[in-house]
Amino acid sequence: MKIQTGKKKALLVFSMFSMFSILLICFLVIPVVKKVYQQKDSLEESKITLDRDQKNINEYKNDLDYLKQNTSLNENLMINENNRVELIELLEEIAREEDLELKIEMFGATNTNRSKDKKATINKTFLKLSLSGQYEDLLVFVYKLQNFKYALEIDKLIIEDFDESKIKKSEENLSLEDFPEIEGEIIISFNEQ
Repeated sequence: MKIQTGKKKALLVFSMFSMFSILLICFLVIPVVKKVYQQKDSLEESKITLDRDQKNINEYKNDLDYLKQNTSLNENLMINENNRVELIELLEEIAREEDLELKIEMFGATNTNRSKDKKATINKTFLKLSLSGQYEDLLVFVYKLQNFKYALEIDKLIIEDFDESKIKKSEENLSLEDFPEIEGEIIISFNEQ
């Protein structure tokens, strides 16, 4: 059975068109479809992130509104001219409770701008606490200072080094009570409004 020339041309054109269509689908349409699905996944991830961020922003706004309404909560944590004496009295009381000798020195106050408008300045004040007493009592003092009712920052903590001549010789294991009196220095800072 012989195919006539007219039918050969039509079959050849149809074959070429089919091959061109298959190549077009393989090299153009499939990659574009893959990119569309990748973009879809990326947009879904972005939407999830945006929803989560929006939820966090709403929570932060609610917290900020609560703090603005209850400024007394905030004011009791911050140190100002009115409660600076109370702060020092509390530090002395803790030292007395722990049988520590305490010497307090106030030094240097720096102004720091917290906002771009330069109207809100906060003074940072430093206190140097020189302590002497038992090692265990000094550790308890540091613990109480970390959990203090005022917002403080411990900038520096120095505890005297022990050498063997300072430690009582004992045949048994040493406990914290066996350590001799030591000296320590704590530098704390706080922001004043």
